[in-house]
Amino acid sequence: MIDRYFIAHEVRNDFEKEFVSLFDGWLGEQNLYRLDEVREQEWQKFNTLLRMLAGKYEIFAVNLGDRSCCKVTDVESIIPTYEEDMNRGSDQFIRIIISELDVIFMEDWDYTWILWYREREAVHALAPMIANAGLFHFSDWEQS
Repeated sequence: MIDRYFIAHEVRNDFEKEFVSLFDGWLGEQNLYRLDEVREQEWQKFNTLLRMLAGKYEIFAVNLGDRSCCKVTDVESIIPTYEEDMNRGSDQFIRIIISELDVIFMEDWDYTWILWYREREAVHALAPMIANAGLFHFSDWEQS
């Protein structure tokens, strides 16, 4: 399954990306201070979204180190505590595949995750859950 989504450690080039964030767009240098103001309650919004996704779809956790993925039967098993999350490196970030939608949902830096998709309909399917979690989604082209 993993080869359908990744080449080595990179997402295949036939995917588009959408950003899922605590913020409604890129902060820009003048607003970077807002990153320091994020508290655990805001950070939890991503976990809320993960729980919603796992409640509706079959999700698979990706391990790029050994190029494997396994079905997540208990979403809590992949969710770190706030303290753990603040001290993790990018090699420990969450990466999941939702094969039903043909998407990859990956944790990234600065309270932003990346939703990789092949068909725009997948973004439309996930948009209500993203909003219900209190998060925003946007594309680079929307920010130009």
